[in-house]
Amino acid sequence: MPRDQSPNVASVVVENNQLKLTGLAAGTRSVTVTATDLDNKPISQTFSITVIDGYQAPRIIKQPVSQTITATTNTTATFSVEALGSGLSYQWRRNEIPITTGTSATLTLTNPTSGLTTVYSSAATPGSYDVIISNSNSSQTSAKATLTIRSPITITKQPITQSVLPGARVTLSVTATGTGLSYRWRRNEIDLVPAQTGSSMSIPNFQASNEGAYDV
Repeated sequence: MPRDQSPNVASVVVENNQLKLTGLAAGTRSVTVTATDLDNKPISQTFSITVIDGYQAPRIIKQPVSQTITATTNTTATFSVEALGSGLSYQWRRNEIPITTGTSATLTLTNPTSGLTTVYSSAATPGSYDVIISNSNSSQTSAKATLTIRSPITITKQPITQSVLPGARVTLSVTATGTGLSYRWRRNEIDLVPAQTGSSMSIPNFQASNEGAYDV
């Protein structure tokens, strides 16, 4: 009768003079096989079995995380994954198409663009990213993480300095391009009260107390 000297064997079977052990965890353990001869005398033999961790299925313990970046010079996006096992290989994908440079646990993307690129390289391109982790035994695919790229803010028309008479209506405006813009007008670098949060602001009855340097 085979007897494993550790508690990690899920099943021990002898079939056609072959010893089969299943459910072994990674590591080295001793197995003793005991049989009886024709005189009913016990005969034992002990041997060691080493299970290499790389032959276990990869297991992801930390998934990639979605992120948002602005498309400016020197901006990078980094996705990472953590997995257990040895002898692991990685293949990152964008929209389920392999990225030629994405073969490690961390994927770094540079030179962000707001549109899709024709070559799936290390360019930061919006889309859905995941990674396939594999070894000689099997593979596992991570959860998908989304990369969103915002257009940088560019002011195309600045507010114009004005001189007005008391009681006049004053309107200042700005024109800008970009993604998800919000506005906050200030006088002498202090937020206006009540807040002015549009691309233009007005003071219907301008007085000397309203004078100052306005920006947004």
